[in-house]
Amino acid sequence: MLEYSFDEDEGSVILDTSGHGRDGDLFGAQYEPNGRIGGGLKLDGTNHYAELDSGLPLAGRSFTLAVWARPNASQQPCCESGRQDIFSMGVGQPDQGLQFGYEWDGYFLVHFWDDGLFSDQSYTDNEQWHHWGATYEQTTKELLLYRDGTVVGSDTTADDFMGTGTLVIARGAMSPFTVSYFGGVLDEVQAYDRALSATDMTNLFVRGHSALITYTAVVESAGSYTITNADQA
Repeated sequence: MLEYSFDEDEGSVILDTSGHGRDGDLFGAQYEPNGRIGGGLKLDGTNHYAELDSGLPLAGRSFTLAVWARPNASQQPCCESGRQDIFSMGVGQPDQGLQFGYEWDGYFLVHFWDDGLFSDQSYTDNEQWHHWGATYEQTTKELLLYRDGTVVGSDTTADDFMGTGTLVIARGAMSPFTVSYFGGVLDEVQAYDRALSATDMTNLFVRGHSALITYTAVVESAGSYTITNADQA
């Protein structure tokens, strides 16, 4: 559905490399040559953000969101507004508002305004790269939160996300969170029209894990598997 690699050198437009043509616009944010894989997007945590030129069709369906994030030390555990939204869209009504980002106390959240979850623990990710992802399976209503390829939160929602509108990156889309800016560097922003598997989420992490040659993960329901010769960042 969407992929921003942020490998452009300059300009105010971010290019969707997924082939779906969902380009976006930058507002104050700047390209950073030292992203997680190639370039990244640098944000000041005050008034920098990005928006899609068109909406992202997530309502009533399965989907996955994923991103590499490196928060500024000054933004952790969080910010004055009480939250750092990385992805946000919709309005502040039940199942109409999507939020994905850091909470004020270092917990990570993904929810549909009144349906969703927090990470199992808080994180202080000062100046550290971590891969965050959320998968939602519409048929079972299962919502999973991933950090570095590992599930760190799970829940079953009462209803699907039904919001529409522009996807906002690094700022809240709905009141009172329109001042919930993310400060730091983002890279490899991705959205899929299906719930990726645990193996898929591990592969996304491995792809951006610097100098990784072999990675072994244990998945509770599927045993263990090994990925070798992974691409190095």
